[in-house]
Amino acid sequence: MQTALLSARKRTATGEYRAALTVAGRTVLAWQADIAKQLKCKRFICLCDQTTDEILDLQRNVEAEGFEFHAIRSSLQLIALLRAEDSLLVIADGLLAEADYVASIAMDESKLRRAVFTLPADHELPEKFPEDFERIDAARSWAGILAMRAASAQKLADFPPDGDPVSLLLRLALQTGTEIDPFPFGEGQSERLLLATDAAVTERHEQDLVARASPGLSLVSPGQAGATALVRLLAPFGIANGPITSSAVAVALGATGALLAYQEYPAIGLALLSLAAFAGAMSRAWSDLSGAVLRQKQSGKYARLLSDVIDILALIAIIFALRDYSLSTLSVALFAIGLSRAASRGAPAAIAPFWNDRAVHLAIFSVSAVYGVLSEAVAVFGLVALAQIMLDQARKPLSKDK
Repeated sequence: MQTALLSARKRTATGEYRAALTVAGRTVLAWQADIAKQLKCKRFICLCDQTTDEILDLQRNVEAEGFEFHAIRSSLQLIALLRAEDSLLVIADGLLAEADYVASIAMDESKLRRAVFTLPADHELPEKFPEDFERIDAARSWAGILAMRAASAQKLADFPPDGDPVSLLLRLALQTGTEIDPFPFGEGQSERLLLATDAAVTERHEQDLVARASPGLSLVSPGQAGATALVRLLAPFGIANGPITSSAVAVALGATGALLAYQEYPAIGLALLSLAAFAGAMSRAWSDLSGAVLRQKQSGKYARLLSDVIDILALIAIIFALRDYSLSTLSVALFAIGLSRAASRGAPAAIAPFWNDRAVHLAIFSVSAVYGVLSEAVAVFGLVALAQIMLDQARKPLSKDK
């Protein structure tokens, strides 16, 4: 069995545990557990002075996924949990690294490589934090990650019990001939390994993760671009719960907007529907961001469902706002929404985002309602969408001929 040893003992200058600092709403300890999972570890052992709320949260999450978890306070407890045939992964207290990147180095096909990973002795991390990235020889320092035979780790029993287990394990791994491999960095990749020594480090790391995960902004779709930009700003506060919160706000605003349109406040009702669509765009942006940053697969089913709900509420609000329930009026409203959805599927990639930007569409309808030209605006919008569809259909035979 592959076992991971994590640590939650060292503190920052302000007295917080390094392991309890957060990145994108998750503790450093939780990010380290992700590395261990990526390296196929099935048992998690956390070395700590006290069982904090962060450790208990990790225990609940790990055990819910079917893994083993133990919180220990001494090397003797660690020895009792290990079996000679196990592989032991050790991650330094407060170390932050990208799980995929570590896996690409530490895994040999589907098997964890037993090795001590190193950094050049003149790397900024060992120079700044020599106690965490211990010197191995004149040219190399430990990189904060190693994998060794558990049989070697059981020799901890030969050392005084008050010694630092992580430092002793590094020494044992080297003494027993564990392979030594450099932790390679390509150009611009030094940020893939960090030490969470204070909140400023984790905040910078979070900003870097968000910047790399966020898509580019398109002026063709100002509503979606605005929602994405706002999500970037709010990422430190709600990346985990952002999708659910935004979805709930979207439905509440949409229902309120439809009710106001029925109560003969068409401009206000459609404005609220525009905000509902904007909240829906934020929900999609939150989902995309959390999926990229937290390495979680996101289902598009709920995003499509939310989009359908907003479109249904928008259709109802437009019908109420027009105050004309004749078949022709109902048809115009239905065609406007339906044709825009169809246009988004066949339009070129440069234009398609506009047809998905329901926040902008509904804002236009709200302004039109203020000036009493809502029916004309809805009709023109539907005709433009129809023209887009016809243009797309006309392009297809031409592309086939080529």
